[in-house]
Amino acid sequence: MRGTFSQPFEHALGRVRKMARSHGHGYVTLEHIALAVLDEPAAAGLFRQREISLQAFREELLEFIERHVPRAKNARQQLEETRSATRVQARAQMIFEAPTGIHMLEMLFEEQHSYAVQLLRRHGIDRDQAAEFRARIDRARFGGPRPGETGAEEGTTAPARADGALRRCTVNLNLRAQRGELDGLIGREDELRRIVQTLGRRRKNNVVLVGEPGVGKTALAEGLAWQIARGRAPAALAPAVVLSLSVGELVAGTRFRGDFEERVKNLLRELRAQPHLILFIDEIHMLVGAGSAAGMTMDAADLLKPLLAAGELRCIGATTYREYRQVFERDGALARRFQRVDVAEPSPAEAARILAGLRRGYERHHRVTFPDAALQAVVDLSVRHLHGRQLPDKAIDLLDETGSRCRLERGDEGEVAVTWRLTCLSHCSGVGPAAVSARLTGRPSAARSAPGTAGAGVAPACRRWPTPGSRPRAPGASPGARSRRAVPAAPGGSPRPPR
Repeated sequence: MRGTFSQPFEHALGRVRKMARSHGHGYVTLEHIALAVLDEPAAAGLFRQREISLQAFREELLEFIERHVPRAKNARQQLEETRSATRVQARAQMIFEAPTGIHMLEMLFEEQHSYAVQLLRRHGIDRDQAAEFRARIDRARFGGPRPGETGAEEGTTAPARADGALRRCTVNLNLRAQRGELDGLIGREDELRRIVQTLGRRRKNNVVLVGEPGVGKTALAEGLAWQIARGRAPAALAPAVVLSLSVGELVAGTRFRGDFEERVKNLLRELRAQPHLILFIDEIHMLVGAGSAAGMTMDAADLLKPLLAAGELRCIGATTYREYRQVFERDGALARRFQRVDVAEPSPAEAARILAGLRRGYERHHRVTFPDAALQAVVDLSVRHLHGRQLPDKAIDLLDETGSRCRLERGDEGEVAVTWRLTCLSHCSGVGPAAVSARLTGRPSAARSAPGTAGAGVAPACRRWPTPGSRPRAPGASPGARSRRAVPAAPGGSPRPPR
């Protein structure tokens, strides 16, 4: 549902429409809306702060209107609004609750090529100044708890409104970290320092993590929440609470477009009232187009832009290179409000260090011990045989699969023997035990293991991942068998020569 304008601004719009009819104008344009903005006390305060003459600004607007706005053909023609004027009013009503003149002044900058925006810039007013002034008025209008009064020390969010937008659509990562449900962050010091540095900025304090699937983008956000919960974060982020937003939960259950808009507005209202919150959005490219209807370009990303521009919302997004190029980067107004941080695939040495940090949790879960040589073998085998995936995700999967295989085969008999670890790792990686033993001991294998000898009587838990576009090789076939094609015989029985 759309929100109505505040009563003072409604009266100002009424006076402007009445003036347009009396002057014989056929349309209400953005310049007419700018005249109504000047009559609103809150917006006029920005002009006085910038020492801009309201009278001179109004005269320039009226001169442009008299020269360029088409006249009504006759007295019976009804006054219509231009498309740009309709868009600006609809955008303000969807984003803000009871928008006033200062909200409309900020929304005018969405129409970059209008004369009203050019005139504002000529007098020294840009969108950032309008957003900052509007944010101060909103804080005085709605109020909001201080960072230390919202239960941030306990890792919980403040009591939400009756609609529970935060409770419905977000997960408190600080609380999960305190419960021991998150793993600590190992490595990635440079990326984490860049994130913390960007979150501390005055403007554009939003980060988008870009990297291939499996390199650890989500782990960076969870690691930041883990450090905050353990008191290891910088002082500027000590009271912060990291919330993970589910775009699916945001859209789910909204049968009509107005339901979605109302839910997003409630969520943004709660976030604006609690400035210590940090919003993490995985697959952030899904916001572009979320909630939009046929024939309309307004989506969830457009509702977030004013808060991002004013610095009222700190956000961490994550997406892949492909989605960033094809979806996120094409919305220039959204992309420029985020600072891009590339998350590259870690080296095998860094991946082994990550596995060493995660080892204790997997050993407790599977009741298996993993020596350092086994961790290095897991990394080497995943790099060599699990193609099309990235470290450290594929190495962690192989370690987890091996531990699960060991526990299933041996049960809860305590520490698993080295020979069984060797067998299970061989099956999970699809490599013969001789090659696995060579990687565990550091000595080259004497001969390649025969097919089917890796653990007698035990079916492989996972096989070698084929490269993209390749076909699986038949059992017992030679390595070059799949690349050779059968040559049909020529007439007369002789083989047909190759082309």
